[in-house]
Amino acid sequence: MLGRAGRLQEAQKFVESLPSKEAHGVWGALLSACSNKAELKMGESIAKHLLCVEPENSGYYVTISNLYANQDMWDGVVKITDILQDKGLMKPHGHNFIG
Repeated sequence: MLGRAGRLQEAQKFVESLPSKEAHGVWGALLSACSNKAELKMGESIAKHLLCVEPENSGYYVTISNLYANQDMWDGVVKITDILQDKGLMKPHGHNFIG
């Protein structure tokens, strides 16, 4: 709720006070809030932490990629997309067939 209200610094302090086993989901929510509020520096820091803990969680990569896209940082988007492909975490693009 703090993240949605734009109180990201306060939210970060709260998450840091949680036991580490309980905090992963909350860190993910804070990363999403950073993406929604265009808070690049904090978002990158949180993503780095989360990806060290759960490197196979594609949702974190997608969220940071969205943050980069919202900031028109297309090189960052490409870098994240490449990482997803290299790790085999990206789903193949869908194909539509209209007959």
